Amino acid sequence: MRKWIGPLGTFSVTDRAILLLGCPAIKINELDGQLQVRAELPGLKPEDVRVEVTDGALTIQGERKYEHEENKKGVYRSERRSGQFYREIPLPEGADVEQAKAQFNNGVLEIKLPVREQVSDRREIPIASGSSTTPKTSPKLERRRNNLVLRAPM
Repeated sequence: MRKWIGPLGTFSVTDRAILLLGCPAIKINELDGQLQVRAELPGLKPEDVRVEVTDGALTIQGERKYEHEENKKGVYRSERRSGQFYREIPLPEGADVEQAKAQFNNGVLEIKLPVREQVSDRREIPIASGSSTTPKTSPKLERRRNNLVLRAPM
């Protein structure tokens, strides 16, 4: 891991991003019917972080506090810094918020939510032309996991 040495000491690149930008690095995946959110929160404890979920969004918020006191050779040095972060992640349709689970290990917060595959209630409507009695059909529109696929009629 790369380190950064600054006036406040030595930090990893992730720590520096949190200090400068105020928000943790977050990775979001949808795999095997689950939305997986991973937030890197080095130096924090589970009680420093709050996770909330609603029908439309997942919210991660917390506060980082750091205090350092040093007394060497008659010189007293005290440093304090703190900062809050707030991230709101929109949830896909079909996310089951009642089954959401969060786990915090070694400064990494992992949240998993099951996501039901959406079944479309779309149907094809044939288009009739004024000159013929046989209706012409338009290409079929089929939905597959947030991707639209256009299929020609058979």
